[in-house]
Amino acid sequence: MNIKQLEHFIEITDNLSISTAAQKLGLPQPFLSQQLKKIEKEYNTVLLERNTRHMKLTESGRTLYERGKQLLKLYASINNEISEISTGKNGSLSIGVTSSIGSGALPEWIASFNEKFPKVKFSIEEITTARILSSIEDDLIEIGIICTPLNSDKFEIIHLSNEPMMAISSKDSQFVLGNNQINISSLADKPLLIYKRYETTIKNLCQKYGFKPNIAVKIDNTTTLISLAEKNLGIAIVPKDWLKFADKDKINYCQIINKELFTYNAIIWKKNTKLSKIASNFVQEVKKNTVIINISSISN
Repeated sequence: MNIKQLEHFIEITDNLSISTAAQKLGLPQPFLSQQLKKIEKEYNTVLLERNTRHMKLTESGRTLYERGKQLLKLYASINNEISEISTGKNGSLSIGVTSSIGSGALPEWIASFNEKFPKVKFSIEEITTARILSSIEDDLIEIGIICTPLNSDKFEIIHLSNEPMMAISSKDSQFVLGNNQINISSLADKPLLIYKRYETTIKNLCQKYGFKPNIAVKIDNTTTLISLAEKNLGIAIVPKDWLKFADKDKINYCQIINKELFTYNAIIWKKNTKLSKIASNFVQEVKKNTVIINISSISN
């Protein structure tokens, strides 16, 4: 017995009439009669007692009717759920984010996405960029949202909004930052506190301006880096968005104008891998709510 035959049996039973069921289903009456006989032959039992005047469910027929209605309801639910998953309306999405993004733009993106796709569930890992990259490669998460630079060709990338780097020092520091904006050359010979991922970019820019940076500390932890600047151990170079982790009463800060140091929030996923429909929908929603940056159009 297949699903169609079960539907036919339920309709006949609901009406206790093959002719009425045939009219409602738009099928020939002899065809429905044959379907009922096939089911009864398969189970080797009478499901509906019938004569010229009426039809009546047998005990076996009642069991098939009650269980059959449950099965049809489950079947419809399965079809609906699979359809929603295939269109990205249901299911789950695993995302890896850095701490600055997790406490920044991500909640707004998820809230906007949830308005359109309320059934989608999220699994969010707030981890370092290195772990995001390895987790994507190992298929533990589907997409990552990071702050560039990304020194790898293993990932597809969409650059989102950009922001400048900031120089941060303690208000008690002897290293006066002065203006609201500075060139990287103003930091020559100053003890620098840097995030490890930005080391190569900073060194290359300093070399362009003819000096070797005095890197006092390089570290992978955002809050510790800023705390070291607050404690007057040097000048921290951090993305502008990281200022939210600092105690503004304890620091001076200014923008570093060199575009080579601008960072970009970016969505990444494994290269040559097709995104799930949910992930694709999420990426499209983020793009709608963000200024997309064309890196090739930005001159240094």
